[in-house]
Amino acid sequence: MIDNPFVEETINKIRRIQKQMDEAEARGDKKTVQKLHDEKSDLKKSLPAWLFCVSHIEKTERKPFGKPMVAAWRKAEHAKLNGLCFLDIDNIGAPLNPPKGGKPELDVARQAFADVVTRWNEAHSSDSSESPLPLGGQGVGSSPLGGQGVGSVPSWCGPFCRAHGILLVHVTPSGKGLRFVFKADPGRGNLADNQAWLASVLGMQMDAVCKDSVRISFGCTRRDIIYIELENLLNYENEEFEKQFGEAYRKGNSQPLAHPQPLPKGGEQEAESEQKASPFGGGLEGAPSYRGVPYSVIADAWLCSTLGHLPAVGERNAAYYALVQGCMRYICDFNEDMVLAATPDYGLSEQERRTCARSAIGSRRYAAMPRKLVEFLEGMGITQNASGEASGIRRSNENASGLADWDFEGWTKRFAPWFESPVWAPVCSVLPRYSRLNGILAAGSMFGTLLSGCRLLNWYDGSDLALTYMT
Repeated sequence: MIDNPFVEETINKIRRIQKQMDEAEARGDKKTVQKLHDEKSDLKKSLPAWLFCVSHIEKTERKPFGKPMVAAWRKAEHAKLNGLCFLDIDNIGAPLNPPKGGKPELDVARQAFADVVTRWNEAHSSDSSESPLPLGGQGVGSSPLGGQGVGSVPSWCGPFCRAHGILLVHVTPSGKGLRFVFKADPGRGNLADNQAWLASVLGMQMDAVCKDSVRISFGCTRRDIIYIELENLLNYENEEFEKQFGEAYRKGNSQPLAHPQPLPKGGEQEAESEQKASPFGGGLEGAPSYRGVPYSVIADAWLCSTLGHLPAVGERNAAYYALVQGCMRYICDFNEDMVLAATPDYGLSEQERRTCARSAIGSRRYAAMPRKLVEFLEGMGITQNASGEASGIRRSNENASGLADWDFEGWTKRFAPWFESPVWAPVCSVLPRYSRLNGILAAGSMFGTLLSGCRLLNWYDGSDLALTYMT
């Protein structure tokens, strides 16, 4: 992977885009920044990825495209921990106190790590037989692997990494981040606790979102690797860590154990009052709703219509982001606090949800409510007027001729036995309840075409056509 020409070319593109983003941000050009951010995200997704924290994932059956497939799906509930932990540090700026002899052409991420190692070496110089960091020599100015094999890495940061159980350090694709893979200590707590520990050692701000056991890490090039212990990285196994925390992660419990969220100033009473305060106005007595439909119902239905199910461990962050970006921000006035109050947490911490929501709300938006969202809300009985604003619950649905009201709930109950029948279950089982009648109508048209066997002759060119049903 590290010598793959495609990876090298893709990362070079990502860094060129990152440079353009920095320039646009300096100009205050938010529109360009968002456009470039989307381009960069798409490129990152094309990179190969590593899974550091698990040694084995059981093969299970899923139906990603309607057909059963047995594979080792990236799901925490089937993963076995290996005792490794990784820490991501993003958006690193220039170090405040760069080491003497530093080179200006070094990327800021590598230089920031060099700063940390130099200070540590100076503090432990009497304990180490190796010389402090030679910034002008091999290992920083050029690829730390030089022309040697992957296992033979220059030792300028060796004492620091070995002292902290670090097996891999590399610059992330953007060039402005660092990734550390290290041995987790069960005595410190779970993965999130170990991440917090190493972040405090480095004196850097961690990316708190990256705490799931099956979180992937995008690949890097050879020149981006600063330190590596390849043998340990590939074969490390700590049964004690799996024994203590494996079952908890398989049940979706990934919150830190030793670092609970601090209370706000004022103590417990103020915390309770903050929990009761609502961005919708008044107290939170009863679930907040959008035009009479609870936000939680809308959120669950949106995820079921897009994912086919509610998010499982390992996909919750991405699902939450997509939910806010495609749906919730448009019906919560693009207000971060409203989005957090209205949207179910799906097992994510407040910090994770706030990070996702802030990013999603700030992403590129349409001037009016997207057509896909309008149609989705109409399927739930919420209509939109010409300006795109919600005009209330469609409790009745008279047509232009003034025919009788459409009793949606009554018809849904009447057709309920159909939903479970062998003919219709494959169609209805993947749809939320409010869409199952539509599914029967759509599938009925297809069944009619296939089962009738009726063929027609096109009068225009004489071609053979199948009978098409309209609904």
